[in-house]
Amino acid sequence: MTHDVFLSYSHKDKSVADAICSIMEKKGISCWIAPRDINPGVPFAEAIIDGITGAKVFILVYSSNSNHSQQVIKEVDRAVHHGLAIIPFRVEDVPMSKQLEYYISDVHWLDALTPPLERHFDRLYRVVSLLLKMGPEQNGVIEDAFSTGETEKKEPDKVGRFKKVKIVIPAILIAAVLISVSVYIVIRQNRIKWAKNTLLPEIGAQIKGNDVWRNHTGLQKRLKKFWGMIPRLKNILVSVQGILIYHLILLVQKFI
Repeated sequence: MTHDVFLSYSHKDKSVADAICSIMEKKGISCWIAPRDINPGVPFAEAIIDGITGAKVFILVYSSNSNHSQQVIKEVDRAVHHGLAIIPFRVEDVPMSKQLEYYISDVHWLDALTPPLERHFDRLYRVVSLLLKMGPEQNGVIEDAFSTGETEKKEPDKVGRFKKVKIVIPAILIAAVLISVSVYIVIRQNRIKWAKNTLLPEIGAQIKGNDVWRNHTGLQKRLKKFWGMIPRLKNILVSVQGILIYHLILLVQKFI
């Protein structure tokens, strides 16, 4: 029979082990714990081996009691042998015995030293859930889970990005409008300047020379040239606006 977690503990820490088992199973993680899961008539050692080989995660309730428990040390040995993910749940700050150090000196600890003990159970549950879901290639995330209890990498702050978009788009639109108005003003000023410096002096000269009607053909040409500039000026303005809209689209795409 398979299960998710094997709980290893000294009988003196049974209350802690029972509490862990209760929390895990309430949240949907199946546990194997002695003596509850030893079937009648099955030898103790055989039941322990079956419990370890049927699990994926091995939780060691680490304390001064389990640190020197020969039974616990044997269970840790079998867990290492069968490749289980081991979580030492440290409830006491005591030096590790040489026998345990041999097996789990390089294993991540999950400290539960600060009271109340119950508040560490939820973090233990999150780490176990992570180990049950993830493989060895995600060791970096597992290390974060041991240190912070976070079991998922957070997505980039999309809300912050959209806030930036809300600020940038109006700013770009305002800039586009201002540039369009500026281009229009410049074109209009150039048109007025041309009329003032070229057309009006020519008309004045012809009037002074009393030669307006006689040279009406040249005057008409200049007037046509003046009015003929208007469509071209409009085309220039439309082109400038088109360029601005194109760059606006490119900028928006960067933020979405």
